[in-house]
Amino acid sequence: MSFTDTLEAYMLNALCNDIPYSATALWIGLWIGNPGETGSGGAEVSGSGYVRVDAYGKWGIPVLSTIVNDTVILFPEALNNWGSVTHFSLHTLQSGGFMLAHGPLQGAPINITVGSIPRFAASSMAITLD
Repeated sequence: MSFTDTLEAYMLNALCNDIPYSATALWIGLWIGNPGETGSGGAEVSGSGYVRVDAYGKWGIPVLSTIVNDTVILFPEALNNWGSVTHFSLHTLQSGGFMLAHGPLQGAPINITVGSIPRFAASSMAITLD
């Protein structure tokens, strides 16, 4: 998982300039391919039925600079084929906003087809700082 330049700037301002940053919402997006620092790599899923889901408060306690989702992350039913999802991202808004971080899903890509309800088990999404 990588922080984007946007989140890195927020954190540096909080650390060095006493300009606090506090997320009031956090949304998970799914990606076909690696979104990269700016979201210009890969492609965020855009199939019918897809929306980013609330991710706020669904994370455990950090252990050795890594935090993982400690609850199941459930997306709405795919109303068409969404494709082979390989990465996830964290955003400030459910639609639009800023991408704060991104990373690969733990394990193999997940092919999301019409009628499936994408479900990501606890510990399938990890955020690591080093």
